[in-house]
Amino acid sequence: TYYSDKMFVLRNRMESKNYEDIDEADLIPSLYLKTMKELYDSRKSDKDVIELADRVLNSSVFLDPYIIGEIRYFLCSALAREKNPRFKEEVQSIDGAQHTFLFGFYYRHIGQYEYAIKKLEEVLLEHPNYPQAKRELVRVYGITENYEKALILAKENYEGNPSNEYHIHAYY
Repeated sequence: TYYSDKMFVLRNRMESKNYEDIDEADLIPSLYLKTMKELYDSRKSDKDVIELADRVLNSSVFLDPYIIGEIRYFLCSALAREKNPRFKEEVQSIDGAQHTFLFGFYYRHIGQYEYAIKKLEEVLLEHPNYPQAKRELVRVYGITENYEKALILAKENYEGNPSNEYHIHAYY
């Protein structure tokens, strides 16, 4: 269909940073998010995720707060993976468990494992079923050679969601 073809072309242009031919009126919020998620998940370039997030946040004043929150989450996640100190500034726009989780994620990436564990355990005290925090904590426990805790948590994650490929990988 015309619409799906157009969205495919727009997403490819955004992924390749070809912004000149994009009419801002054609961009819908879900397209931003889908493109950012694909860029982030592909792990090709967190810098591209950061650039797209900055572009969207700087040019779109009429976005729904939920969409802005999701874009900021991807921005902060990419900044953390890049070990970019700007992370600490941007994460201030995110509240609650996501804020705390992102700090745990950031601390793991910069090698401050004790802080990472502290933040991730803090998330799980408030939200015992926060899957990203559990998965991240398994990674940090493994890195710090706390294999018993890693195995217990990995098993719990796997048994709670046996079809999740991340939990399968961590457990086995």
